[in-house]
Amino acid sequence: MNFLDIIILIPCLWFGYKGFVKGFFVEAASVVSLFLGIWVAIHFSWWVCGYLGSWFNISSKYLPLTGFAVTFLLIVILVHLLARALTKSSSKVALGGINKVAGMLLGACKVLIIFGVLIVLMNHFDPKGQLLNDEVKRESLIYVPLNNTVVAIYPSVEEKMGAWKLPEMPEGNVKVNVEVE
Repeated sequence: MNFLDIIILIPCLWFGYKGFVKGFFVEAASVVSLFLGIWVAIHFSWWVCGYLGSWFNISSKYLPLTGFAVTFLLIVILVHLLARALTKSSSKVALGGINKVAGMLLGACKVLIIFGVLIVLMNHFDPKGQLLNDEVKRESLIYVPLNNTVVAIYPSVEEKMGAWKLPEMPEGNVKVNVEVE
């Protein structure tokens, strides 16, 4: 185990703990509410804008943004309230422990997926290993399995990144001339 494993494990443990405290339903709702809130706001904020425009004196310049924000927040709040209700009902039917363990696993998995995507991106944009050398990658217990898992789950990530090109960075000291008027 090296410093890279520790950097990955600390947030994983923290978010696992937070997932345990919140439970699966609330943890899943935090992910679902973001995607659902954005989708509903994109497709139905016009409806909310109609009501906001008739109830309040909001400038037409700000009305679309306000309608989007209000729609998004309403969906996030509704999904969160539904998750809380499901959490309460799960504890009444003796599923509270399962809810907490599943929340812990989901919390840890969210962080692992984020780190996995960052690793795949880093491999793509730093093929020479200047940010993270090959020795650190080899000695890490988490690096290779995490990289392979993300590539297996999201094969399109690697395919899409093939089209992304960064300019070659010169090595050594670079002199930049800036003119200020």
